[in-house]
Amino acid sequence: MRRTRRSKSAGTDPYADYLVYDSFTDTNGVLLANHTSEKGGPWTDATSTWTIQSNTCLATNTSESEKYAFITAAANIDMSYTMDVGAGGLSESGLCYRYASGTQFWVVYLHGGEDKVKLLKRVGGDWTNVGEAAQAVTAGTPILVRVTVDGDDLHTVYCNGVQKVQVTDNYSNTATTVALRVYFNGENTIVDSLTVAAL
Repeated sequence: MRRTRRSKSAGTDPYADYLVYDSFTDTNGVLLANHTSEKGGPWTDATSTWTIQSNTCLATNTSESEKYAFITAAANIDMSYTMDVGAGGLSESGLCYRYASGTQFWVVYLHGGEDKVKLLKRVGGDWTNVGEAAQAVTAGTPILVRVTVDGDDLHTVYCNGVQKVQVTDNYSNTATTVALRVYFNGENTIVDSLTVAAL
């Protein structure tokens, strides 16, 4: 399910077009903070929530609290990854971008309990639902999610190649961190094939 980009310098560096490229290939049980991406990093995960399992990134959060893992990218990005929210069902799991702090960022997440994909921004600790759309979320069926945000602050969210949400908003448009996020019974959330390229 990986979306690939043709690199002008593929003969010497297959990851030259990316800021972050992580297939999460590693030994089972390795903490994400100790894992090395093909491109970008290191990851920062102070909570030890994320580990490598079967060459994917598995969330082990079982509490009703937010858990994050961070990696540096850019403010204007083309980001792609697969996500399986797992059997937890109610998990609000996804990826953040333009992350400046715990109270200033964007997040796109899949909600198994509602069968939706949602785009939210967090402003001073308050959540604003900027857009959402129907998206079947089934345990064991990974969904290819793509998010683009450009220099005109146009945010577009796709699931399995279909555009779901689009909005223009310049909030937090200088922040360059991307973050994995899991919340509420997200112990089975799996992320794989993460790529981030600059726009």
